[in-house]
Amino acid sequence: MKQLTNRTTIGCHAVICGLLIVFLTGCGGSKKIVRPHNDIYGNRAYSAFLEGDFPRAAELYKKGFTAARKSDHQHRAAQNLSNIGRVYFELGQLDSAVLYFAKSHKGFVWAADTAAASRTAAFLAFCHAAQGNAQLSAKWFTTASAYKTKESEHYNAVIKARIDLLQKSKISDEAALERAAGFYKKRKCFSSLATVNILKAQAESHRGNCAEANRLFLEALGHIDKTGENYRRSAILFNISAIHFCSNNSDDAKRYYDRAVDCAPRGVPPPSLSEISACDGRKCK
Repeated sequence: MKQLTNRTTIGCHAVICGLLIVFLTGCGGSKKIVRPHNDIYGNRAYSAFLEGDFPRAAELYKKGFTAARKSDHQHRAAQNLSNIGRVYFELGQLDSAVLYFAKSHKGFVWAADTAAASRTAAFLAFCHAAQGNAQLSAKWFTTASAYKTKESEHYNAVIKARIDLLQKSKISDEAALERAAGFYKKRKCFSSLATVNILKAQAESHRGNCAEANRLFLEALGHIDKTGENYRRSAILFNISAIHFCSNNSDDAKRYYDRAVDCAPRGVPPPSLSEISACDGRKCK
């Protein structure tokens, strides 16, 4: 099973895009964990996911999938498959994530849920990009772009920025990302705004603009505080730690590193201090 190994934009190992790093949940702004109504497994799984207990979340979502199949609730089954895929993505198990997302996409298409099918196809594009398969990534992104929903333009802009950073270390259409930020700001979608901030911070880090990257990461933390998505804090803090190491501010860097380790999600081994502090020749301006 392929593990997702990533590095921060400063050149240090960390969870991809914090978000990414997924980056990216809520109001159609990222691949959202869906909590079905009247689903005791889904409710408990969602709580475990938010707190970063990924193994428990996966276990409960699988029970929710079985219950949905037994009650012939096909759309709920597709939702659970998508949620399982998201958990495996956060665990770094990309092969499993792709498998579950592909199955959920078929379920959403069958159920004529265009919005969910579009989001799932877009996230499959990102997963394949993270696996290094540009051809499959492009195929799924084309599939996602074919759906025309109220939010698909902005969701796809966020996903495209994530793919760009993986493949080119820069965002090819910053204007589209800014439009997405405006869209989510009007709707107070703080999870999606956090994701946009993280992506912009990573782009600034690649340019060596560490002060601006640090500001954007801290702003992302502020958005996360409003969402209850505690599992996302650790990856952001690791990125901030890396920035401070590359800015020759080791005392603050270590403090951020310790905070990140303390709140790291269960099932995701935190990067070592040596990995975070290795700037790989990059320096801040």
